Order: sequence, then structure tokens, then C-alpha cells
Amino acid sequence: MPDTDIAPSTHTESATTYISEEMRACVGSDLDRRVSFPITSSDIRRWAVAVYYPELPPRRFWAAPVGSMDSAAPAAAEDFNPFAWLVAEPAGPPPSLRDPEEVLGIASPDAAVRLRGGMSVDYGVPMRPGDVITSVRCLGGYAEREGRRGPMLLTTISDTWTNQRDEVVKNFEFTFIRFAERAPSSTAASKRASALEPASPAPLEIGEDSTGLGGVEVPPVGAELPLFSRNTGPANWNRFAAVNDEFVAIHMDDDAGRKAGATGAFGMGNLQWAYMHNVLRDWAGESGRIVSAACQFRGLNLKDQTLTAHARVTGIRIAEETLVDFDLWTEVEGGPRLATGTATVALPDTSRTPTGA
Repeated sequence: MPDTDIAPSTHTESATTYISEEMRACVGSDLDRRVSFPITSSDIRRWAVAVYYPELPPRRFWAAPVGSMDSAAPAAAEDFNPFAWLVAEPAGPPPSLRDPEEVLGIASPDAAVRLRGGMSVDYGVPMRPGDVITSVRCLGGYAEREGRRGPMLLTTISDTWTNQRDEVVKNFEFTFIRFAERAPSSTAASKRASALEPASPAPLEIGEDSTGLGGVEVPPVGAELPLFSRNTGPANWNRFAAVNDEFVAIHMDDDAGRKAGATGAFGMGNLQWAYMHNVLRDWAGESGRIVSAACQFRGLNLKDQTLTAHARVTGIRIAEETLVDFDLWTEVEGGPRLATGTATVALPDTSRTPTGA
């Protein structure tokens, strides 16, 4: 879960604790409630352009007939954010996710640096044009670990989204890491915590050693899906910041990145998360759906790195739907893994037979 420069050590005891009794007593408290404006097909299209840049996204996100109504447009990407820039309630800019202690009116710990640690989600019904989404966030819990920077405070936020029909869109948890600010170390900033596993099978080429029905190939357990790779930098990050309202200094300014312990500005964890979704979406197509996903961030995506998202099949279950389980990860060319996770994708045709089954 922790970032490369703050990866936990095996030693977990510390003379310093960030968690007060007052903080513990507030676990489970609501933090905020947001209501989106109705989603439009243009919102969906812009998001897809940003997360697939510089290539075009799949046609289903943008190739609607001229003059067609929003009702004919496709569902949004699972990781789409309808709360960027302005929300209907509370009217105006979306409430920024402040430290929960500030929201709850209690004393905050002395931990000024904040980075995203990891996230997990269970998806419900898809978001479509015209939907109005309500989000209720609450304080999920606290934990502490020791890292290269000393003690770290891990804070988990739980977030439930529903649509105007009270259908659950997703149940989402994310963890962010806080620690005391320190002068950047060129040695620490250049290190990358390795989460490498034994060598994986080569990525599966669609149609190679796989059996598919309904236009979707089901690779055997142990095979990788075709990769999703991008040479990343400000062009990618700025486009994503524009659709996700994420113009944060550490992603734009080298001095801010160095203050956080990196060698300069670095990319968003949310964009790595989107790239992992892209791997699954590009394989499953319109007939499949992502049921759940989770990831932990372990390293920073720096300027001009080639970032590649991977998905490897770990299990296949046949029920009312075909459920395919994956290990997910992102890595940079010639370097370690930056994020690791898991996902489950559902395919509707129970008659398909996976290769090797």
C-alpha cells in the first residue's frame, strides 16, 4: 500500500503515535455528502479521451451517431468521476477531501505530507448519461506503520455511491498515507521498492491458445491479457487532472514533488488505477463488466517513464456468469512494480469454455 519512498519495514513499533483516543472515537463518522449534476455523454467522452491518451479510446465511448440523444450513449467507464469541478449539492466546487480530523473538529496529527496508498471497490450498476450520483463518505479507520521516513499514519475513507433510483453504483474504500515532512534525500528519492514476483507468462495475443464465445477470448489461468502501455508525463497528467479535477502541486511542480521525497513531479495514482481498468475493459469489451478491483501503490510514476499495466488470469469460475479473476500491476520499463492489485471481471455467456478447463 505505501509509496516506494515510504514502504513499510518489518519493524512496526515506534515511540511516536499519531492516533489519539479522540481520533479513534470518530471512526465511522460521516465526513460529507455530494450530489452530482446529471452525467452527460460529453462527460463520459472526455474522461475516456484522458485515460486513453494519446490514442483514441474504444469507439463505444465516442462514436455516437450525430444528433443522437444522451439516452443512446454508452455507460461510463467504471472509474469515471462525476464529481469533478462542480456539484449540485452542496452547490459549487466539490468539497475537497480534507483531513477527517479537520472535518470532525478534532486535533490533527503532525503529519503534513499526504500520499495515496491504495484502494478497493465493488461495482454495482453502471453510470449512464442522465444519472445523478450521490456520494456519502465516512471515516473508515486508522492504522500506523513504520516506513523509511519513520512512523506513517494510514487513514481509510469509505465512500458509497448511489444513483437517483437508490441503486448502488459502487462501494469504494481508499487509504491515504500521512507522515512528517522532511528534507528530500536524493538517495531515498531514487530508490524503488521492488514488488517483483516470478516471471509471468508472455502476454496472450487474442486468438492464441484461447477459446472464446460472444467475441471475448478467455485465456487460460496463468496467461496475461494484452498490455496497456503509455509513455507518461505532463501531457498525460494534465489531461487527467482536467477531467478528474486533480491539479495537485506534486503532479505539476518539481519542487513540490521533491518536497514529497521524489526527484520531481510525479503522476497520479488514480491514473495508474485507470490504466489497470483499461487493460480489463479492452479485453472484456461491451459485454463484460468489472465486478471488483483493488490496488496498493508502491512506487512513483516519474516523468518520461514508460508505464505498463498488466492483468494475469488467476482463476475462472462458471456460474450464472463467467467470473475471471486477475492479478493486476503496473511497472515502468526496466524497473519495479509501482502498483499491485486484483480484479474480477464477469462475462455473461455461461456456455463459454476456458482453454485448459
